[in-house]
Amino acid sequence: AELAAKIEYGELKEGTYELGNGITVRTRYLNHPLLCLGYRFEHQGRVFCTAFDTEPYRNLFAGGVEGSAADDTLAREGEHLAAQENRRLEEFFAGADLLVYDAQYLRREYEASRLGWGHSAIEHAIEAAQRAQVKRLALFHHDPDRTDAQLDALAARFCKRAPEGGMDIFFAREGLRIDL
Repeated sequence: AELAAKIEYGELKEGTYELGNGITVRTRYLNHPLLCLGYRFEHQGRVFCTAFDTEPYRNLFAGGVEGSAADDTLAREGEHLAAQENRRLEEFFAGADLLVYDAQYLRREYEASRLGWGHSAIEHAIEAAQRAQVKRLALFHHDPDRTDAQLDALAARFCKRAPEGGMDIFFAREGLRIDL
């Protein structure tokens, strides 16, 4: 009553939504312990995608009891399903003009102690975007424990302006404006 407006809530799921004025948004579930969606906005031939709060799908059945036929079968199926879901996510943002992707950790940090936390390694974000032929990649969701100097060093290591036809990689930052 205080807002003097009629507010309607809609439950978002994976799907395609027409927002009007020629704007389409597709949604895709991401790999995060809590429900999280990625978005693919399309308008006048331009594509902007988000993959916040996500990590690569992995085989949860790997490392079972050695020699067990059932464990071997589960491990193979788990590997197949993880690869399939990773490909499906890359297809979701394929060819995007801009992808903003979770890149909270370095690979060594992620693999050492961050599996299952719902956030990606910088190296994974870059590799996935390259496979999907993304034009510009904004690395997002930096580890809050990093200092500005550490972020500057990571930017110098990973971020680069691509030659014609290559992928431009940069760190997202507060106040950054990007024209598509």
